[in-house]
Amino acid sequence: MHPPEGAGVVNQSRAPWPISDRTFLLMMVLGLSIRCVLAFMLDGNMSPRGDEKLYAQLAETFFSNGFDTGPFVRPPLYFVFLALIRAISTPDSWILVAKLLQCVAGTAVAIPVYRSTFRLAGTLPARFAAGFILFDPTLIAFSHLLWPETFFLLAIAIVFDGLAKVDTDTILRSICLGALTGIAMLLKPVFGIFTLLLAGHWLFSKGFSNALKIVVVFGGAAALVISPWVIRNLNLYGPSIIMENQGPYNLWSGNSPDSPRTVLKTWRDLGDPLTRSRVGTQRGIEFIKQDPSRFVRNTLVRALNFWGLEYFVVRHLAIGGYQDISIGTFLTWFWIIQIGWAIMWVAAAAGVGRVIRDP
Repeated sequence: MHPPEGAGVVNQSRAPWPISDRTFLLMMVLGLSIRCVLAFMLDGNMSPRGDEKLYAQLAETFFSNGFDTGPFVRPPLYFVFLALIRAISTPDSWILVAKLLQCVAGTAVAIPVYRSTFRLAGTLPARFAAGFILFDPTLIAFSHLLWPETFFLLAIAIVFDGLAKVDTDTILRSICLGALTGIAMLLKPVFGIFTLLLAGHWLFSKGFSNALKIVVVFGGAAALVISPWVIRNLNLYGPSIIMENQGPYNLWSGNSPDSPRTVLKTWRDLGDPLTRSRVGTQRGIEFIKQDPSRFVRNTLVRALNFWGLEYFVVRHLAIGGYQDISIGTFLTWFWIIQIGWAIMWVAAAAGVGRVIRDP
């Protein structure tokens, strides 16, 4: 049973699997169909490029080369996924199989998003939130690229949904969500920052003793999952590289007056991961000191573009990822994405009052 359409606060202790909402199921079918059309009809014959090409190449040698992740030390889980898909599929079909699974995962993100929003605000807001996930052009495009973001979003959406009922008497739930948090970190390590914020929230809302119990169980499960990769890196590189070394590169590339292509070539020529990390950090800091105003300008631009805005889809269209496009089509996609994100921010602002009343 759903609450009345547009109902306010719903019982937070229960949120059904949204199989009884036929509108939502129809949205799911449409969202999956759009992703599959892009993956197999418009983009199916495109060869991997950029990071995609590197992921595809490393999938062939990943296990035999000691979990080598190329010019960057990166978390291994997505490489493991591609290597396994390649091992059980034919050479001509494995990329399409991987894309199909990603399309399914990209669609499935809407389920925990629907459940979380349903608990907070009812059916109509849940449909809106799920619709944003299902029909946002950037998320649709990410689903069929050989990048880890799609599985990362699914993992963290499930974590967010499950956290609503975590308490000191839900040890198994805390273990499962902690393990899934570790899995998410093996896709994108940045999710580790969220765990620190979560610990602070539990301390504020549950008190020190209860928060400590939850943190030990939740954090212990996450640490156990990531520990093999962390231990491997500590043995190879020492404490300079724990999960990845993408940060030093970003610091260097983001503040260098040289083109990203030039920085990447120099990064590759440095030879080993430790040297790359050291040089990347040093040069990034040097460039910031040389021109602090450029650093401030770049920071503001990236902050405004933090949520993707036009970056991904426009970039992909511009390099011909789907087909040649006209200027009119280019601008149309640009403004569709801007309007979509504006609507999301308006919807988020509408929930501020709810957060203040019941954080």
